Amino acid sequence: MLEKEEKTALHRFADTASDRQLSEKIGQLHALLAVTPQGHEYRDLRYLLTLFEEEQRARGEVNAIIARRRK
Repeated sequence: MLEKEEKTALHRFADTASDRQLSEKIGQLHALLAVTPQGHEYRDLRYLLTLFEEEQRARGEVNAIIARRRK
């Protein structure tokens, strides 16, 4: 189970990582989930994957809004 400090650090990474870094991390998490059995570790990996995918989607939505306003 992730501790509070770890979660804080992961949220900070999600906020500051480049788009490429986020994509790489998401790919790594998908690979890890494919070989990790169910349990605490699996749930932590799913949490991280969800966190990073939500950040990626939010960035995409913001970029789409910015692109529409530029037209």
